Amino acid sequence: MRSESDSQLKLLLVEDDVSVLAALRMILKSDYEIHSASTINDGINLFKALQPALVLLDLRLPDGDGLNALREIRRIDATAPVIILTGYASMGSVEESLRLGASDFLHKPFKGFELKSRIDQLTGRNSSDPASTLQATEEKKKSTSLIWNSAQTLLQCFCMMPLARLQRL
Repeated sequence: MRSESDSQLKLLLVEDDVSVLAALRMILKSDYEIHSASTINDGINLFKALQPALVLLDLRLPDGDGLNALREIRRIDATAPVIILTGYASMGSVEESLRLGASDFLHKPFKGFELKSRIDQLTGRNSSDPASTLQATEEKKKSTSLIWNSAQTLLQCFCMMPLARLQRL
């Protein structure tokens, strides 16, 4: 996705919150060439023009749902790594984004080292700090465990409910 003459990989940030965008720039600017858009339309146009190595995509944008942007990105390039970022995660949005081909999903707020580790992994770069990679791996294990335990708890609750009550849900 990048030309051999580029010294830094291009990242596209599609995010409308200026404070989140500033934080992302600060975390990533030393290792990546950062480009940003605050709307789906601008993000898609930049994606076509830049062919970035990776996209960070917010789910809630002023001109629509980030899942629509993901669909369009997949139509243009079925293999481009896309990490979904959102402060409004639900099991449904996680499942739908992964079904549509998102490479990863992070809930805001997230830890900078975790994001950087995931980006490095998806772009084929080695993290410059082995300790941060280990820490990110441990955090991902905890996160996965929390999601799994929550899903099991919900399943147990549904299993214990009378069928008539479940039909009303």
